[in-house]
Amino acid sequence: KKIYKKYRTTHNGKPDITWFSHSFYDDNCPTSDVYELILPILDKLNCRSPINIRANLVLKTYEHIITNWHTDTNYNDAKTSILYINDCNGATIFKNNDNRVTSESNKMLTFESLNEHATLTQTDKEERIVINFNYF
Repeated sequence: KKIYKKYRTTHNGKPDITWFSHSFYDDNCPTSDVYELILPILDKLNCRSPINIRANLVLKTYEHIITNWHTDTNYNDAKTSILYINDCNGATIFKNNDNRVTSESNKMLTFESLNEHATLTQTDKEERIVINFNYF
């Protein structure tokens, strides 16, 4: 079973951003041997049904880079929650209001999945780790 995937991405002539992802849940079923570890979090979120759940690790960049604007799902009634695992000067930013939510250990951010957002990469720590929950 593949657990980790490495992604490299370039956006509009910006430098590559390297990140890794671990899928806990996708395609209507658990995709990880440790899926049960996140069940208490799903209970706290009052999750009726997960869409996808993954941990992301973004490697340090030498200057802040904003990734592409995106939505996590195309469902009108879905939610996204981001659990920040470590402190760093990276952030989640929102296109519609320019809000910035900094990465602080054990903080949970919840919003409507159709809100366009992006990652602001970190320059102070070697990695930025989050767990991303998309669910109903």
